[in-house]
Amino acid sequence: MRNSLFLIIAIMAVSSCSIAEQRYAITDKSPINDSTSIVPIIENKKWFHGSMTCNADSAKPMDILKLDEQTFILRQNKCDTFEAPFMYLLLGSDKAMLFDTGAIEDANISPVAMEIERLIQQYSPDPALPLIVIHSHGHADHKAGDKQFANNKTVTVVSSDVKKAATQLGFQNGLSEIQTFTLGNRSIRMIHTPGHHADAITIYDEKHKILLTGDTLYPGLIYVKNWDAYKQSINLLYAFSEENEVAAILGGHIEMSKEPFVLYPVGSTYQPNEAHLLLQKQDIAILYHALKADPESKRIEFEKFTIQPMNWFQRTLSNVFSLFN
Repeated sequence: MRNSLFLIIAIMAVSSCSIAEQRYAITDKSPINDSTSIVPIIENKKWFHGSMTCNADSAKPMDILKLDEQTFILRQNKCDTFEAPFMYLLLGSDKAMLFDTGAIEDANISPVAMEIERLIQQYSPDPALPLIVIHSHGHADHKAGDKQFANNKTVTVVSSDVKKAATQLGFQNGLSEIQTFTLGNRSIRMIHTPGHHADAITIYDEKHKILLTGDTLYPGLIYVKNWDAYKQSINLLYAFSEENEVAAILGGHIEMSKEPFVLYPVGSTYQPNEAHLLLQKQDIAILYHALKADPESKRIEFEKFTIQPMNWFQRTLSNVFSLFN
């Protein structure tokens, strides 16, 4: 959610307020009883976590996890971008959907479009399957790769502005309520979840019962620009998870160690012993109850993630950078 200049200034701005005012621990982990679940596949995946010497790094630009022949998770190499954002490709019978395009514009460094085209041609019965590109939110590290799709007539890159996106996707009521978008035989529900970013969305894949939350919830340091909006979004996600089966919650980054409460330094390109990408329904629940019990805007640490309100300076800086993204 940061570009390099914002990162440098943000570190300076956060350094004086990095001590948590509250901590919450999760004592138990929800068991996975369904032998057909994709959760064990995600849990057992050891993502490439960077290198101590990136100049000598020989890893591929992207680490790709195949959940099944219609579902793929892609992560950019931390030596190419410390953000190492995750992208999600969902294939349906009529069209495919890509959730985020990553932090790198240059296809010579990170060939996102080429990899997506390869996966579609390899796994879809229709090698010319139309692709819809949507975004978890409008920060540059989640949409920089958009330009790689610019000259492909089978690709529709949807705006990261939720109002414009709703119009492009044919939602007459906007994203003020949960909307369903179909990929033919696969239904995707879209939920507007502002807080980290005004145009943030979460999507729910009915096929695998997974919530893709971008930077609204992920194992890392989650900056919250609008605290009240973030609380309302977590309320909405909690209510949704109570009414619908949620097997997994998958976000936009990994910035945590497997050791509880331990964050890697911002800008790390080497994260040994990094946490799992996977979060679960109970993680939404503990966040929801923590915010409900004490709605005050403050840094709160959980075992698997930390939420931190932006200060005035950070919000102003974020507004300035948004003018250029």
